[in-house]
Amino acid sequence: MTMQWAQAWALWLLLLVPIWWCWCQRRRRRPALRHPLVQFVIPHLPRTVSWRAQVRQGLWALVLVLLILALARPRWPDPLARLPTRSLAWLLVVDISGSMAEQDFVSGGRAVARWEVARQILQDLLVGGDQHLPGRQDDLIGLVTFAVFVQDLAPPTANHAALVQLLQQAEPISTPPESATNIGDALIIALRLLGHTRAPARRILLVSDGEHNVPPEILSGARHPLEAAQLARSLGIPIDTIRIGPEPQAVADVRLRQDAEIGQQIMRQVASITGGLALEASDAPALRRAVETWDALTRPVIERPDYYQFHEAYPYLGASAVLVLLLAIFWEWRIAPLVP
Repeated sequence: MTMQWAQAWALWLLLLVPIWWCWCQRRRRRPALRHPLVQFVIPHLPRTVSWRAQVRQGLWALVLVLLILALARPRWPDPLARLPTRSLAWLLVVDISGSMAEQDFVSGGRAVARWEVARQILQDLLVGGDQHLPGRQDDLIGLVTFAVFVQDLAPPTANHAALVQLLQQAEPISTPPESATNIGDALIIALRLLGHTRAPARRILLVSDGEHNVPPEILSGARHPLEAAQLARSLGIPIDTIRIGPEPQAVADVRLRQDAEIGQQIMRQVASITGGLALEASDAPALRRAVETWDALTRPVIERPDYYQFHEAYPYLGASAVLVLLLAIFWEWRIAPLVP
């Protein structure tokens, strides 16, 4: 383990020590008494500096060095106090539009809404459910939900329990026209939230049915998902997509089939433009497999550990400086005045 300097800037003060030393040497050579008779005394004075004076000056210099080193705070990390580096920050962007309330998923032998299944699996993704979804304890995770209007519920945070509570409180918007889907603005807000974090890796996980259908009379100027994808690509943030809903070929209604095809195409294009993953979930088991696949492929590599506890050296340096100071004072009063 390498030593660290908590206040490394203080080491620049060490440059003052040689300057102080030279000043002391010059001051010692300066005559204290100016008189013509002194010229008769000069030949009888010692040519070299007393060794007692040199030791005295060396002690004071050592005091200064020890104090400066104590101010710089050298320290060593405690190997038992390691924390994993939070190298991934990502936003969970979840669709809570009216289509998420459709009961076309089966769980426990009964038909349930897409949102109920998605909520439970996403909770397992955040805090852990089984060996396939052990949780993302080392990530900074934010949450955005959207229908027509977008709610930025949480910026990237390590408080995953709070995210689970927010997911449990979220419900699909069933009242039209607010129940439509605004994917573009949701991604724009997610990118803004990720812009405030300094994590070395950032991603967005979009869970939606893929149908961007914002009525212009309700919300004019809504961004298209592909616009958000272009912005994400310029920022270097991949957008991973999980499309929830039946395969377009399995939809009997012609209009609904066309909407599903458009939604599927948009989700794939968003992932392709940004270099993300495009996953499909036509039923509950497929959604769990998609989330497990995403979890396995996006786990960050921990390059180095962080430490929250260090062994500080400044108390020992400070105590040493006090001892040397006492020795310097003793030398100044008792030994240095003696004639060599």
